[in-house]
Amino acid sequence: MYAKIQKISGKQVLLSVDDEIDLSRMQRWSDGKQPTVELIIDDGRRITPDQRKKIFAMLGDMSDYLGYSPREIEEIMKTKFICEHPHPKWFSMSDCSVSLANSFLTFIIDFCIKQDIPFKTKVIDEIWNDYGLIRECCLHRKCVICGKRAQIHHVDTIGMGNNRTEVNHIGRKILPLCVIHHREFHDIGAITFFRKYQVKPIKVDKELAVKLRLESQERVNNTNGDFRETPKTSTNL
Repeated sequence: MYAKIQKISGKQVLLSVDDEIDLSRMQRWSDGKQPTVELIIDDGRRITPDQRKKIFAMLGDMSDYLGYSPREIEEIMKTKFICEHPHPKWFSMSDCSVSLANSFLTFIIDFCIKQDIPFKTKVIDEIWNDYGLIRECCLHRKCVICGKRAQIHHVDTIGMGNNRTEVNHIGRKILPLCVIHHREFHDIGAITFFRKYQVKPIKVDKELAVKLRLESQERVNNTNGDFRETPKTSTNL
């Protein structure tokens, strides 16, 4: 369903929808709760040449690795993307919106990370402010800068005299970096590194700590929401 914005006042938005809304039906879908609405605003901007260049470069890398022609991999990825989109609609990369182009590029990068498809194109800078994709890079041990095999780098230093196996990792900041970029991080310092590559570290939550084997599931389960500095069973980066 589509709508036009009639009025905006602070956080209040008045919409005029194309069709009548069956509120009772929507409430049945949401188990009687107030329905949640996703608002996507099309500001009229069209895909930029830079976006188009990066998308086709990524598709080219996928084509080389998987053996499909560039046209075939474009159609495959578009179909996958559309099937997962909340408003499925075929689109062209000649005139789609800026926001749709960004979403499609993010989808391609995320797919490559999850499927362990290597990519040469340096478009990883597109994900610097996307927590979900940086999280995927951590889980799949992909360098957030170049996509190569990575280790989990602790941005928050453990400190001299502290045993890494006894430190609480929850809430600490991390980035997945390959050996080369890990070394560069220490050579030029955190602030210069973040500015150069436009990346931001993410904080470790309990789920991520267990999946990365920074904390044991037993230790996390026994905290009852009060995570203290008690020895944990293993650390494997």
